[in-house]
Amino acid sequence: MKQYFLSKTAILVFFLSAVLFAQSSIVTVSIEDKGISQYQSIYLADFDFLQVGASEELFVVTVRKTPGLVKDAVMRFDFLLDGKSVAFVKTQPFDMPAAAETWSVSNIDLSQGKAIQGLQTGEILQIRIQESGVEDVADDIQNEILATSQLPVGLYQLLLRVNYTQEDGTPQEIQTERSFAIQNPTLINLVSPGFPLNSGGVYKVYTNNPIFQWNGNSGDYQLLVFKKQEELSTIDDILNSVPIYESPRLQNLAVQYPVASAYPLQFGETYVWLIKSFIQTSSGENEVISEVWEFTYVDPAEVETSTDMAKEEFESLLKQLLGDNADELIRQLNDYSIKSVRVNGTVVTVQELYKLMERYRNKSHQITDLILR
Repeated sequence: MKQYFLSKTAILVFFLSAVLFAQSSIVTVSIEDKGISQYQSIYLADFDFLQVGASEELFVVTVRKTPGLVKDAVMRFDFLLDGKSVAFVKTQPFDMPAAAETWSVSNIDLSQGKAIQGLQTGEILQIRIQESGVEDVADDIQNEILATSQLPVGLYQLLLRVNYTQEDGTPQEIQTERSFAIQNPTLINLVSPGFPLNSGGVYKVYTNNPIFQWNGNSGDYQLLVFKKQEELSTIDDILNSVPIYESPRLQNLAVQYPVASAYPLQFGETYVWLIKSFIQTSSGENEVISEVWEFTYVDPAEVETSTDMAKEEFESLLKQLLGDNADELIRQLNDYSIKSVRVNGTVVTVQELYKLMERYRNKSHQITDLILR
């Protein structure tokens, strides 16, 4: 009787051991953002892992697996815009070693076919790309990709699906995703002072410390001012010359020409200026350059009355005084001409007006009386 009991126990232990030995491993994956969300622009070539791929680390995939062999695993990355795949990357089938529990692979590892680090067993695991490319997307998106070589503006999902076969032959699929936004900032609109280069107009400035204003949608800007000369007649000539002033990088949309540490503006001379915008992309930093505008610095002492002030110069002054609030006021001033300017009840000349501007510049002030006639 006792011998029979031991035999049944041994059979049960053997059966449990067989079940445990045959138990399939469980695989989980996660995506860690290593920079994909910090870039304002991302090039489509960054996801062409069969060609160049990205030079910067964008994401890292971490795989966790319970003990057990995993066969014929395939990773597929889809970059989705509005739920539709724009680009994809698919790996060749590979096996995960039985004892490998946790390991990571970055986009650079994938594109360069590097050996995967972090395998506890010392085995070498390499994942190679089978195919990657651009999906058949709408014509407008396709045209934008062809024109810029960048992913279009929008909110994207990086979707990772892993298909694999368990040790017992059962197929499995798991997936995870991360969201990221692409801005592709390209907007730089100059506001004042000046007209576009060689447009035929003469924009007069009556101060040697004008305020340069622009609109844009990127992060960092830089103002460059050049002295216009006959031999510098084209934009390329100007860009290849040495500026008389080059500001530090700015995050605001306005800067005043400095009183010191800059080449002083001279009466009667014409100057050109532009704004550089610095865009952080997945392939390094790009520069976007604005239009080139010009203005002429005029001695305010040569202007006897404010009637000689150009309307555009007056509107520039309003913007300096009122900031963004000036735009609505200017829109209301339809078909006007300047006969006189009164400040707090007194008619002032252009020279006096600029002296007042200098007195109140960078200080808090309240305008109680501004009359146009």
